[in-house]
Amino acid sequence: MFERRRHRRVKPTRFSTPLGEVTDVSESGLGVYCKARPANVAVGQTLMLNVAFDGLTQNVAATVQRIDPLGPRAVEVGLSLNDVTGELKVWLRRLAAGDDCATTGPRVYLAA
Repeated sequence: MFERRRHRRVKPTRFSTPLGEVTDVSESGLGVYCKARPANVAVGQTLMLNVAFDGLTQNVAATVQRIDPLGPRAVEVGLSLNDVTGELKVWLRRLAAGDDCATTGPRVYLAA
């Protein structure tokens, strides 16, 4: 099967968001497992992530690329990160390369 992703994905441990558990992370996006389809979240919508990493916190916009059903209620939400710059981009590259990077994980909230 052909892999369409631009960047390598890794399976993090202990990353979660208010939407659900982060299932994979790359330099350009992340997948989030949700026990039930989140209300008020739709494909094409912009969400804001507040990512805590290496003692820093940075906000980054993310676009909902897909909402895939995983059973009767569960879904996986695919988020594409928009305009990642600076230390966060370096941290995401290190994480995708397999480095053990310190984080409290991303917090997701709706854009105002």
